[in-house]
Amino acid sequence: MQIFDQIDPQALESREEHLWFLTLAILFLFAVGYSSSAIPTVFSSPIALIVASPRQTFFGFCAMAAITIFYLADRHYLIS
Repeated sequence: MQIFDQIDPQALESREEHLWFLTLAILFLFAVGYSSSAIPTVFSSPIALIVASPRQTFFGFCAMAAITIFYLADRHYLIS
């Protein structure tokens, strides 16, 4: 595998930033894809007075996805 022998050590930081961007983009796309596929299910039925409604679960997922993405971005900013 001679391709790995030709990697410039100065370019590793740039590659790390690209991988972080790719990671955050994939998490964002998964979160948007899941939440957009759940919208018809969550908002088509009337709210039932049970322990946890689907709307609370949906908004909780959206909040947790945003918090996770912002946390990873913050960790990357503090480390680099």
